[in-house]
Amino acid sequence: MDTHSARAYIGIDPGASGAAALLFPGSAGRQLHCWRFSPALTPAGALLAITELLPENAPVEAVLEKVSAFPGQGLASTFKFGCAFGECACALAALRIPYRLVTPGTWQRPLRAEGLAPRSSQGTAQHKRQLKAIALRRYPNHPITLANADAILLADYAAAQN
Repeated sequence: MDTHSARAYIGIDPGASGAAALLFPGSAGRQLHCWRFSPALTPAGALLAITELLPENAPVEAVLEKVSAFPGQGLASTFKFGCAFGECACALAALRIPYRLVTPGTWQRPLRAEGLAPRSSQGTAQHKRQLKAIALRRYPNHPITLANADAILLADYAAAQN
C-alpha cells in the first residue's frame, strides 16, 4: 500500500526540544518521518512540513501529548513548555488536522507489556532510554533518538487505537 491510500497518524511530543512524527502504518515498511523541534524548526513549521507529505484528502489523525508542569520545574521553562504546547494545538487547528490530547500515562500504559516501568519508579533519564529502546524494537530501520522516540510512539499509539 502506498501513502496515497494510507491513513496517516501524527504523534507530537510538545516542547522546545520535542518532536513530531508522521506514520503511515499500512504502507510498505510502515513509512515513518520525524521532525525535531528547534529554534530553526518550530512546532508549527514541523506540522506544516508534515502536511506537505500528506496526500490530498488523506485521512489523518494526530495525537498531542497532554502535558503539565513538573514539580521543581522553573517558571521560565514551564512558560516556554506551555507556549510550545499551545503552538502545537494552534497549528493543528489552523491546518485542520483533527487531534486528541493524550496523557503520558494513557499512551505509555500499553508499553508496560514491553517492560516500560513508570517514570516515577526510575527517573526521567532511564524512562526516556526505555522509550527509545521500545521505539527501536518497533522501528529498527529508522533513526530513533531520545528526542524523537516519544513522538514516534505517540503516532504508533494513535495507529493502534484505530
